[in-house]
Amino acid sequence: MNTNKRFILVIAIFILVAISLVPLITPEVAAIQSSNSTTKVVMDEEIPVSWSNKYYENLYKDVGPKEVQVGAKLVRSVGKCSCGTFLKYEYHEAKFRNYCPYCKKEGTLIYEQGPTCPEGMWVCRECDADFCLVSGKEHIQGSQAHLTKA
Repeated sequence: MNTNKRFILVIAIFILVAISLVPLITPEVAAIQSSNSTTKVVMDEEIPVSWSNKYYENLYKDVGPKEVQVGAKLVRSVGKCSCGTFLKYEYHEAKFRNYCPYCKKEGTLIYEQGPTCPEGMWVCRECDADFCLVSGKEHIQGSQAHLTKA
């Protein structure tokens, strides 16, 4: 068998294996999109905190927050530090003023969680600045910006 035929055969096998793996991936994707997410009713909004409880549970066991509250004036969480400020990687309670130090606007912080920050974080919906859920420190190395403790 010449080199070209071997190459084509290897590519064909690779494609067949890749296609056969697709059904194995879909249950995980379905878990993310599932409506069975755990939602905690909090001050002003309902916030799903299920990513850590469902999809990330196998990858990052006990990482996501236990409680998240968003109000017009305050945000509160019981979660783990994502910036390294707290030396012990355990649950801490934190409460901050719902105010972004960058765009100087009140009531703009929202809760967000995903693959880049499985612990969860506070994000300003106006300027997209993001902060540690527990310490309030901005997620940019060297930045001195912090949320205001309440």
